[in-house]
Amino acid sequence: MQSYTWKGKQLYFADPEGNILELLAFPTEAKTDWLSIQEVGMPVPDVAAFAASLAPIPSEFEAESEVFRFYGDQDGVLVLVKANRPWYPTDRGATIHPIAIELAPEPERGQQGLVHTSPPLPYRIVC
Repeated sequence: MQSYTWKGKQLYFADPEGNILELLAFPTEAKTDWLSIQEVGMPVPDVAAFAASLAPIPSEFEAESEVFRFYGDQDGVLVLVKANRPWYPTDRGATIHPIAIELAPEPERGQQGLVHTSPPLPYRIVC
């Protein structure tokens, strides 16, 4: 499948536990490691409220809807979706599971040592 947002190709598959995974391939001129985490799906009860709580972390994307939003930049995004929204390309609802993410800090924005948690959600983001 061709992605028009990310200018790459995508392959969706399920891991042995049934989690939906997406492999993205991007054209590049640089000879670098090809593997990186580009997106992390984060189901939440309220997309707008969760995005607002992420304010110390910059985002170049605007809200797309009340049930879906990219948050981050071209180097990596959190894919915020309303819990139980069908997860593309299946009809299965997105469910909440523990996630721990470590981001490269942007010291000029005061992010060094930033720890973001969202009780009661089992999410932890560290810069």
